[in-house]
Amino acid sequence: LLGLEHEGLIERNPGKGSFVRRVEKPIAELKMTCLLEDLIALGIPARNVVRESAVASASASIAEALQIKPGADIFTFLRLVMVESEPFAAQRTFLPGWMGQRLTDKDLAHPHLLRTLEARCHIRANSANQLIEAIHADANCANLLDVRAGTALLSVTRTSYDHEQKPMEHSTTLYRSDRTRFFVSQRHRRSEDSDWVLAERGPRGAPAARAIGRAKKTGPRERVRGRLSK
Repeated sequence: LLGLEHEGLIERNPGKGSFVRRVEKPIAELKMTCLLEDLIALGIPARNVVRESAVASASASIAEALQIKPGADIFTFLRLVMVESEPFAAQRTFLPGWMGQRLTDKDLAHPHLLRTLEARCHIRANSANQLIEAIHADANCANLLDVRAGTALLSVTRTSYDHEQKPMEHSTTLYRSDRTRFFVSQRHRRSEDSDWVLAERGPRGAPAARAIGRAKKTGPRERVRGRLSK
């Protein structure tokens, strides 16, 4: 308990007990990169393949994420990240409807989506919130991933914001947890809490690692500490 308290994970109140700290703190020094760009940086040959794209009506959860009205037009697409001719990961992305009119199939396959949106839609990402959690593959994901239904997957959901804090992109990526893992480096920062901050992060996995993702509505999750931001 003393160790957990020193790391800032719990609070100890005499006569009451020990409790998980719920105060969220921003985590700095994280790069806003895209999955394919991370793989290229690791020296892993990879490419994006656009599987589908369409104009659709925003569901309640997607409308909430993009701060638009339910039923409003959105542009969505699914792209696979291929490594050695096998899917490593897949990302389902949702954009405001007007952006889809300015994007071509070549744009959707670009290694860095946020840079593409800046160039084609003249909107720049300033910040992002990211939620990482474990889920089980449903029948559809299992069929696409060539795994059994119920297999554990790593789900990463991100919402990017412009300089006015307006949502500009919402995406969900699923990874096969048995072939992919995330590396996080921390550095100690002197402060009243003597806490730690992230110094760098990135995906690590075997060259044949693969996963596939699709959008999924998630409920609120209790966080032990911090807020992951890209």
